Amino acid sequence: MKIAENLLSNKLIALCKTGDKYEFSIKNDKILYKNHPLDFQLSEDENEICSISVNGKNYPVELISNKQNQYEILINGNSYLFSIETPSSLHRQKVLSRRTPNSNDIEIKAPMPGKIIDILVQTGQQVKEGDPLLTLEAMKMQNIIISEKGGTIKQVKVKTPSNVEKDDILLIISQQ
Repeated sequence: MKIAENLLSNKLIALCKTGDKYEFSIKNDKILYKNHPLDFQLSEDENEICSISVNGKNYPVELISNKQNQYEILINGNSYLFSIETPSSLHRQKVLSRRTPNSNDIEIKAPMPGKIIDILVQTGQQVKEGDPLLTLEAMKMQNIIISEKGGTIKQVKVKTPSNVEKDDILLIISQQ
């Protein structure tokens, strides 16, 4: 019931890399912060230069990077890193963070969506930094995924042929 209420409330949470947390909601196409409407407008001129207006104050803004729900923007020369979460995605994040691997374990993740076409290692095998681990085919190109650190293959989490999404865990290396 709580998840359904959160989805219907159109609540959003901005989590800054500094640890600050800001909760917003959207009602009738208006953005509310602390239940007060924000006069918020994003505009772009003919030269594709963006600016943001909040309660009548204009700021030049540049989107530096956008990866899923994580953003880096530049406002008045200052860089801001943040993610936009819903209450349910924030709850999921907290649950998943409790399941963190052993600090000596390294998760090798898929750098892009693709298909696993060859696994070059097996559980218990020793690897060194730079050793090839598996082959991931993406956009008809074969990409060799290499070991970021030396250690022992603790778990291979994929099989051939299988499809993976970006950031899926492919295997876990236990460091010595």
